Amino acid sequence: MNKNFKDSFLVECAWEVCNQVGGIYTVIRSKVVSQKKQWGENYLLVGPYFNNQEFEPIDWEDSATFRVVQNMRNQGIDIHYGTWLVSGNPKVVLISPFSIYHKLGEIKFEIWEQFGIDSSQHDDLKDQVLGFGFLLQWFLHDLVNEKQGTQILAHFHEWMV
Repeated sequence: MNKNFKDSFLVECAWEVCNQVGGIYTVIRSKVVSQKKQWGENYLLVGPYFNNQEFEPIDWEDSATFRVVQNMRNQGIDIHYGTWLVSGNPKVVLISPFSIYHKLGEIKFEIWEQFGIDSSQHDDLKDQVLGFGFLLQWFLHDLVNEKQGTQILAHFHEWMV
């Protein structure tokens, strides 16, 4: 790991982590090895869970990330922690946007109330994005609290995150 990054933690968030649907997938996948070389174990990717095939779960690990994942699981969220089966084998967290669908109306209302963005019409992709965004915010909030004293940097790809 590069000594400049030893007290920081990079979280790269993308709809295409372990989910090949467009060009960002190739961008992220192609830079994993160099990111791992710079950041070491202080590098994490987060994306949506859709029964992803390029993913191998980790059942237990003594880490802040795993503790956050376990806490969210204990609250009923379908969230997975493991490695992406690509060169570099980065650690990933995959969160099912469907885990929060029972609160989708509340999420849409909050977005309307705070930002004036109308999302009242049903749209499958938009609803998945809203669910994932809500859960991603929750995950990052809890990760920051769990890793107090560590600078957390988040890099967001595409509009879906």
